[in-house]
Amino acid sequence: MFEFIEAQGNSWGARPEVIRKAASALSEFGEVVTSLNLATGKIKAQTSFDEFNLDITVYYDGSPMSFPNCVPSKEELLTDETAYTRLAGYLISKYVDKIRSESEDGKCTLYFHFNH
Repeated sequence: MFEFIEAQGNSWGARPEVIRKAASALSEFGEVVTSLNLATGKIKAQTSFDEFNLDITVYYDGSPMSFPNCVPSKEELLTDETAYTRLAGYLISKYVDKIRSESEDGKCTLYFHFNH
């Protein structure tokens, strides 16, 4: 995912700092969704870019992610199985300007928005 978004960003002429944030968000997402087995199949991404916006929509089947406003506590990280997913969600939320998550019947959609 990291290489894909970098290549696309270069072809669009997007600002490097926006592409770095997008690549970091996608990389973090890819790591957590694969290492914690949140996805049960292929992960698909759709991108849209104009001079003001970079939008990435990610589709996958599996468990939804949440994007909390605070980091899980040290105790939660040691005792709560969902804490690592929440930590990754928190980290991803720091890269994006807006984020939204939807899930219905095991079909998950994430919307990442970056101001350009």
